[in-house]
Amino acid sequence: MLPLPLPLTPLRPIALIATLAAVALLLPGCAATVVKPLPTMACPVAPELLVARCAAPAPVADGINYGQALQIAQQDRKALADCAAREGALVRSVLACQQAIERYNQALAESERAINAPR
Repeated sequence: MLPLPLPLTPLRPIALIATLAAVALLLPGCAATVVKPLPTMACPVAPELLVARCAAPAPVADGINYGQALQIAQQDRKALADCAAREGALVRSVLACQQAIERYNQALAESERAINAPR
């Protein structure tokens, strides 16, 4: 003969609900889930490239001679070349960053495909 279940008392349903809730919360912990962390992504942009600014053109005063005008033109030309070099380095850095983001997104997509693959 089977034992009779205990009669329901006012506290018994609460204890039953609490037990079921604890089991429901702990059950997913039994599943074998393997999470492969992706490496952190960094953009290789040098901070000095971000803060550097191009030099303003040198002012040309009234009454200067031709030699002084050539000297100012040479200074401006050098400043412009330096600015172009910094801009080129910044463009290369941004392109490297975009490539790093693309590789990261591809690794993330591969990881998601592996997780969602039918078993």
